[in-house]
Amino acid sequence: MLLIFALTFSGLVALSLSMNRHAREAIHVDLARPRSLALRAVGMLVLAISLFLNVRIGWTMGTLQWLGVIAVCGFCCVCLLTYLPRLVVLLAVVLPVLAALLPTMN
Repeated sequence: MLLIFALTFSGLVALSLSMNRHAREAIHVDLARPRSLALRAVGMLVLAISLFLNVRIGWTMGTLQWLGVIAVCGFCCVCLLTYLPRLVVLLAVVLPVLAALLPTMN
């Protein structure tokens, strides 16, 4: 579940950073059109992967759980982009790595 949360958060951050307004605040760069489209594609791909991981428990409950995770991650993304925009980029990279490594640390 932690990996699904981390991937969903990273996908939403990639989608939000594909907008120039958020990219200027978070990474202090005006994005060119190809880079913006690439971030948008990566964000959609990561969200699709998180949906696939959620649907393994069943289409009905998996989709419902995924929509709940999107709502929570979206709220976190909005709050962090508002008050700590530089931290969003760091969390989007670190959270999936930590979530993938956490089960192997036992």
